[in-house]
Amino acid sequence: MLDLFSGIGGFSYAGEKLVGGYETVAFCEYDKHAQKVLRKHWPDTEIIDDVRELANDAERFRGSVDIICGGYPCQPFSLAGVRRGDKDDRHLWPEMLRIIQAVRPTWVCGENVAGHISMGLDTVLSDLEAGGYQARCFVIPAVAADAHHRRDRCWVVAHSDDAGQSASQRAREDNRNQPWNDTWRRSTDVADAGSRGSENARAENVGNADKSNSQRINGWEPKPSEQGGRQGFAARCEDVPNASSPRLQGDVGQGQAGSQGKSEGYPAKCRWWEPEPAVGRVANGVSGRVHRLRQLGNSIVPQVAARILWAIKKSHNG
Repeated sequence: MLDLFSGIGGFSYAGEKLVGGYETVAFCEYDKHAQKVLRKHWPDTEIIDDVRELANDAERFRGSVDIICGGYPCQPFSLAGVRRGDKDDRHLWPEMLRIIQAVRPTWVCGENVAGHISMGLDTVLSDLEAGGYQARCFVIPAVAADAHHRRDRCWVVAHSDDAGQSASQRAREDNRNQPWNDTWRRSTDVADAGSRGSENARAENVGNADKSNSQRINGWEPKPSEQGGRQGFAARCEDVPNASSPRLQGDVGQGQAGSQGKSEGYPAKCRWWEPEPAVGRVANGVSGRVHRLRQLGNSIVPQVAARILWAIKKSHNG
């Protein structure tokens, strides 16, 4: 894995610690405090300061990287900002694209805010397709991994076209030759998207965790006996405020994931959230509290990334 816009290493933590089988060859992160966190937990892994410098020298990673991950800056697209898009100085997707083009990994996994769907997502999907990747996007909130807050995020997953053609060209030539295995077909209806052409698989096809079929987002269709119930891995948004509900406390009931947190080999350690300690609303004497809060706010939720990386690993290894 080449981990871009690494922050405190959420993608690498998900791939190495929660899923297993991933190894991070380098981080790219400019924030000095975040770099300290990365050096503490990955002391032997290279940290590159500037994504632009990495883009100029990315070919050195070609042949040694299977997947590039990165939560490219959200400020150009966030509904909380002025949404200047590609006119924002923090618009760094073009640099991530340059790195992808130079390294040519088999997989790409990107993350951004939900506001990206209405601004910039079409460009990202088109850039990936033009570069020989078939890409799909999903909205998976933190609550889908049983977190105690919603935190909607847009996740872009792309797989390379071995023939070097664009995804739409390949779909026209052989719409059966999809680079996704059955795990992804069940969760994203890729075969149906392929019949329409990848150029049409845009924001209207983004998975919506609010919909009644939200159990499909994470790749597990409910059994017929479960379709009428509330079971399954994906959470329902109306439960989010109820922190006392059994589901939010870790009891997922009789869903596909099972009460032991297992689903087709998915590691159980990704399923549980430790209860929060009973501390006051104001924490006194916490070292680097402002830095910590900023890093947590900028970070991805590793438990959500782990679901995606687990499915990619399963597909990649056949």
